[in-house]
Amino acid sequence: MAVEESAVSVTAPDGSSAVLNVGESVSYGPGGMQQIARVDVESDLAMRPGKLIFEDRPLQQVVADVNRYRSGTIRILDAKLMDLRVSGIFNIAEPDAVLTTITETLPVRAVRLTDYLVLLRGT
Repeated sequence: MAVEESAVSVTAPDGSSAVLNVGESVSYGPGGMQQIARVDVESDLAMRPGKLIFEDRPLQQVVADVNRYRSGTIRILDAKLMDLRVSGIFNIAEPDAVLTTITETLPVRAVRLTDYLVLLRGT
C-alpha cells in the first residue's frame, strides 16, 4: 500500500499498525508489519493499463501485488527473501510470468503445491 495524498492508518491481521504519510509505503506478511519505506508516488501512479510495473521493489511487495491478479496465492517461506529487489513490466493477464521471472533471475525456487498454492524458498 502506498499513500498518494493525506495520510492513512493501516492495521495488519496480527494487530500491528502504522500511519503512512504521502510518499510512504508498507507491506505486511506472516511476520507482521514491515518497515515503512519511501516510494516514488509519481512512478507508482504511472500505471499502464493491463500492466504490473515494478521498479526496485521488495519481493514481498511484488508477491502481494501479483496475488491480487492470480487465482490462489503465492507465499514466501524464507524471511531473507522478503527484501530481494524486483524490477520489470508484466502483463496483468499473465501473473505467473512474474513468478517465472523471479525464479529465473533471483536466488528463489518456487514449489508449486497446487495451481492455487505456490511457495517461494531460497535456492
